[in-house]
Amino acid sequence: MKSFRIIVIISAFCAFGSSYAQVPDVVQPKEEVLSEAISSRSVNLSGYYARDESEILPILRSQLPRWERTDLKFIAKRTSILGTHYTFGQVLDGVLIENALVRAHTDLQGKVILVQSTLFPEQTIYPDFHGQQILEPRWILTDQGYRKCERVISRDESHSYEYYCGSQMMHRVGATLFFMEPDTIVHARVFNINPLNSANKTYGAPYSDQGDNDVAELNAERIWVEVPARLDNGLFRLETSRYFFEDISAPNLPAIEQSSDTFDFTRAEDNFEDVNAFYHITAFSNYVESLGMSSQLPDTLLIDAHAFGGADRSGFTYNVDPWTLEFGEGGVDDAEDGEVVVHEFGHAVSFSSSPNTVSGNERRSMEEGNADYICKTYSYSKGNGSVHKDNIFSWDGHNEFWDGIETNVNLQYPIHISGNTNTDRAIWSTPLLCIRDKIGYETADPLIFAHLNFQTTNSTMPQMAQVLLMTDTLLHNGAHSSEIISCFAENGILESEEPEPPKEVKYLVLYNTRNFSVGKGDIRVFVPGDGIKRVVIFDALGRVLRDDEGVFYNLLLESQDFSKGSYFIHIEAKDYSETRRFIKLD
Repeated sequence: MKSFRIIVIISAFCAFGSSYAQVPDVVQPKEEVLSEAISSRSVNLSGYYARDESEILPILRSQLPRWERTDLKFIAKRTSILGTHYTFGQVLDGVLIENALVRAHTDLQGKVILVQSTLFPEQTIYPDFHGQQILEPRWILTDQGYRKCERVISRDESHSYEYYCGSQMMHRVGATLFFMEPDTIVHARVFNINPLNSANKTYGAPYSDQGDNDVAELNAERIWVEVPARLDNGLFRLETSRYFFEDISAPNLPAIEQSSDTFDFTRAEDNFEDVNAFYHITAFSNYVESLGMSSQLPDTLLIDAHAFGGADRSGFTYNVDPWTLEFGEGGVDDAEDGEVVVHEFGHAVSFSSSPNTVSGNERRSMEEGNADYICKTYSYSKGNGSVHKDNIFSWDGHNEFWDGIETNVNLQYPIHISGNTNTDRAIWSTPLLCIRDKIGYETADPLIFAHLNFQTTNSTMPQMAQVLLMTDTLLHNGAHSSEIISCFAENGILESEEPEPPKEVKYLVLYNTRNFSVGKGDIRVFVPGDGIKRVVIFDALGRVLRDDEGVFYNLLLESQDFSKGSYFIHIEAKDYSETRRFIKLD
């Protein structure tokens, strides 16, 4: 049996840190309120074993700091190819404190390998609300102590959780993340991801939405596929033991039910979106199952391919039972783009892997970045066109309706963290896709899917990058640590591991570029042969900054000599010349 270090990640938590649907004038806790939190302490649980929640709970109670009135309550357990993942909530006088969690993970032998904690400190109970009778109580931590609030689901389409203390709304957080075996198989026509990816075209007539009307070039991009279905009383329905259609929100359209086993619709017909969405959900679900990860799939998921009153939005909602996927029809119909479909389904996989943990700005950004990785790795598997390699939602976005999302960005952690999920997500998805490029999807996909089991509230990107390294240790004995560190270092999430300076080179080598980019070191230039005969440095606009001829053996590019921007170095040596790009980020 392999031995592994236990990694304990302790997260400082801000109770109202969400950027989703923030309510004005929310009572927020001051920094000193959290000063007694266990985030300041390290916990060593190495050597402990547990077979179930009843065995691990007393271990946590004995080893984690506790206060007089708070305790831990078991919430959920998930199993995966790596082991078992437990979630416990912190309770005060028997009532859960919102977003105060402990997640404990054991390997396949029951050894504790990771503990993540966002417990809150003991505070006074706000006297005005102590003991009141409410239907679904939650404690909310404020700078005046704990207030007992009632958690309700909002009455609008946001599906948010709202927290009321008396008549005052104290907090609101979004609970929709935007962005039996089948009896038989039916034949259907769908987009192979979407028409732009399969045709390798950019958006524009005739490859444009054109009011959802039939366009010959777009309909020509449909392909024949097999889709699971249910046969009942001579009628075929798109349905499996996990996934069902339901009319969740307007426009109100019935689910497909027909006597023919051929589902052949054009994009102008409403049923096309149903078939397209169902195919991509079930195809990706089958892929997850083929990796031995069926425990990470949702047990039941309701799908509405025509939802949100026709608005240009889609989402996965987890505060309803069963969970739902809804796709809007504004602009390009979202269910026409397989990347949108699998992105939203990716949220369902993530939430099923680590329930009740989507809280905190960086955690929400990583949630979107993980779903972006999921949709892109699926898209690449279908022959994603090179034009759209770095585009997320290349058909639904990147058009006149909205700009879509990008990956493969040069944004750096933490200086470019903005608190805006739609910006920060790319700081996380970029290194994930870099890892895929370096080690191949066959290894990267199960590695990244498996690490979803270790998510927790208010986790940070460096913490989860370390978790991914731990996951690689569990699955592959750390065989890919260098590639993982390298990819995360490019976006500043982990410190780079620069190799030793080369003793012999066969091509131009720029050494220490990562540290140079953030102003922490200089670039050393190595070339093959008998030294450099000429060196030219120019900026992104082509302006020459240096042009020297001579013989150079130890060329150094000092960080202090360069301002923020992109640069190029051109070197000439005997029988050799090359041009390379380098970046200064700060």
